[in-house]
Amino acid sequence: MNFKLVSNYFKVVIACLLGGILLSHYLEPFQIKSFLKIRNMFYFSLAASKEMSDGIVYSKYKGLDSAYFNPVNFVQFVWPEIYTTLSEHVDEKYFLPNDKIVVDTTKLIKFSQKLMEFVDTIFIDDQICYRLIYDFPEKSYSMPRGWYSGMAQGHASELMLSAFCLTNDSIYLRNAEKFINLLNIDIKKGGVKVNVDGGIWFEEYASENNKVDPLVLNGHIFAIDGLYALTQFSKENKYDLLLQRAVNATEANINKYIVAGFWSYYDLFSSPFIADWSYHNIHIQQLNRLIYLNKKLMNKESPEMAFAYNRFRLGKYVPVGIFVRLFLMHNNMLLFMIAVNSVILMILYLLIFYCLRRND
Repeated sequence: MNFKLVSNYFKVVIACLLGGILLSHYLEPFQIKSFLKIRNMFYFSLAASKEMSDGIVYSKYKGLDSAYFNPVNFVQFVWPEIYTTLSEHVDEKYFLPNDKIVVDTTKLIKFSQKLMEFVDTIFIDDQICYRLIYDFPEKSYSMPRGWYSGMAQGHASELMLSAFCLTNDSIYLRNAEKFINLLNIDIKKGGVKVNVDGGIWFEEYASENNKVDPLVLNGHIFAIDGLYALTQFSKENKYDLLLQRAVNATEANINKYIVAGFWSYYDLFSSPFIADWSYHNIHIQQLNRLIYLNKKLMNKESPEMAFAYNRFRLGKYVPVGIFVRLFLMHNNMLLFMIAVNSVILMILYLLIFYCLRRND
């Protein structure tokens, strides 16, 4: 056996594997959509995990036989319309859409009306609340069906406020208030509010039976988005303190979400999930908005959020996150991506090697 030849091939394989890991870090934003389509076809036998029926967006999930209504996915279907509207009527710097569009008013109103078909009206602490229920289990946190979400409540408020901006019909403003009211109800009473160091947190995965609150970062800030939008229409300023306490909680706890100096945790569960590239990038955008909001409304700096924001931004260029995810919390998609990129490098190496040998 030619040990030198075997050793050389082994070095090439290791080099291609390391190169595949590094490539995956930088190429994930561009590759992930294609890979997700492959995954969806494998798991769901269709090119997307969402489908429309009677004007309603239903979502399919691994391990569940049927498609279910997911309030967040439903509202995000008209996000371009919502963010374009809120940027024009509320705050252009905060609600900055990826691409401004010509808003389809009919479509947005239709979605606003459809969402109300899924509302659970409750009366807690002298407040009327509209609550959106998830009628399927959340396996990541071992939650049975019947949970609810601060993120969904914030999204619903944004949808209603957009409809109000376009129609000036006060029913949509009142609907937005009732969705946001749930943010001010303690989680043990059927709301989504969790008391944390420095303020309050809006739980994305909420249930009265929660033994441990996950404290998901992006869901909390998405709820803040809907709350902030409502404060710009409320004449009584009754939501201002709630907003301030939620932003203060983010400032007080954001350092807990930094992992390996440059990457971010998705939550603070007992075994925290590490954010993938998509969620990490969302965290960066969200912190940028909150830093702006803190300066605008409270006229104060946000040193902790600014520190985390700068570290997270560097994490996009310093390939620490990919190794943290690989060794601490990898998934099949990440391994598949690394394998594909490693094979591509191996093929390129063999082609170059073959061409050089042929020229010799």
